[in-house]
Amino acid sequence: MKGTKEILLADYNDISEKLKCINKDDNAYVTLLNDRKSIRDELVKMEEINSENKRDKIRNIITVGTFTVTSTLSVWGLLRTLRFDESATITSTAGRGIVSDVVLKMFKK
Repeated sequence: MKGTKEILLADYNDISEKLKCINKDDNAYVTLLNDRKSIRDELVKMEEINSENKRDKIRNIITVGTFTVTSTLSVWGLLRTLRFDESATITSTAGRGIVSDVVLKMFKK
């Protein structure tokens, strides 16, 4: 089964061929021009919708990817900083910052 775009393109091409054969003074010429313009407008709308859908998909992939990377790095940093030395303190100042950020975010609404 043909898609909507293919049908519209076929109709557009048919009208363009008919326009070549019709006298420009004929009333049918104006009607065919208007029909061709309507079809062209529909094709443009379809392309805009497809472009918007592609942008939305890319945006969603980037958002999920960023969230995944950020979460993975946070968990990795948290696990790396939970190593304690002999005096039972977190191994670095950066590590203490990561742990405190995670703890604050856990209890934040």
